[in-house]
Amino acid sequence: MASKNRGIAARFILIVSLLAQGLMAVLAAVAIYTASHSQSKQADEFIGRLKSEQAAQEKLLAGELKKKGESIAALLAQTGSALIVGYDFDSMTRLAANAKDDADIVSVVFYGKDKNVVAEAKDQEQARETLRKEILFDGKTIGFVEVGLSFAGVEKNSAEVSR
Repeated sequence: MASKNRGIAARFILIVSLLAQGLMAVLAAVAIYTASHSQSKQADEFIGRLKSEQAAQEKLLAGELKKKGESIAALLAQTGSALIVGYDFDSMTRLAANAKDDADIVSVVFYGKDKNVVAEAKDQEQARETLRKEILFDGKTIGFVEVGLSFAGVEKNSAEVSR
C-alpha cells in the first residue's frame, strides 16, 4: 500500500509539474509576443518622428536657400543698375558669372528695360526656381535680373540623412 501511495503521489507531482511547465511556456510566449509588438510599434513611431523631422529640416533648408537667392538677386540688381546706365555689359557679364559660381545658383540673367537679355551666365542644369528682382535707377525700372536656384544641395543633404 505504501508503494501504491507513492505511485499516486508521483503521478500527481508529475501532472502538476507538467501543468506548471505548460503554463510557464504560455506565459513566456505571451511576454515575448507583447515585447516584440511593443518594440515594433515603438520603432515605427520613432521612424515616423525622424521622417517628419527630416521633412521639416528640408523645408527649412529650402527656405534659407530661397532667402539667400533673394539676397543675391537684390545685390545684383543694386550693382547692375550702375552697369546698365553706364552700358558696361562686359562687367555685368563678369558679375553674372561670379554670382553663378555659387553652387546653389545655376543661372543669372540681366534684362534691359525692353526685356532683351543684356548679360547672362548659365549652367547646363535647369533652375528649379527662378527669382526675379527689378533693377531701379532713380526710382525708375531700367531692367530686371533673374537668379535661377538649384536645390541639388538641399536634396543631397536630405538623401545623406535618409541613409
